[in-house]
Amino acid sequence: MTEERNTLVGLMTKGFLEPALFRKERNVLDREINSLTTEKTNLVMAFTDGTSQADEVKSLLDYVAEQDFIGEYTEEAFEKYVENIIVNTRDELTFKMKCGLSLKEEVVR
Repeated sequence: MTEERNTLVGLMTKGFLEPALFRKERNVLDREINSLTTEKTNLVMAFTDGTSQADEVKSLLDYVAEQDFIGEYTEEAFEKYVENIIVNTRDELTFKMKCGLSLKEEVVR
């Protein structure tokens, strides 16, 4: 795209293109460059997020696989692995984990 834009500028500079046609074609190329740049950014962010989630899943699995893990609440583990809690009903909560998992739990009274 940048090469095409440079070619367009070269043609305009040499007088082979009318200014109106040059502006029209340059605008088309600029829009396409912006669109492709946005798409590239979105793809990179999606890949990075996927990698980050995979790392979070591995970290959580390593934590629960430890020999001394007994499943009790610790503030440190909560802050490290839980993104937020959703109250579904008076009797059910959903723990949204940082790794992307959603874990529903029944409230025992």
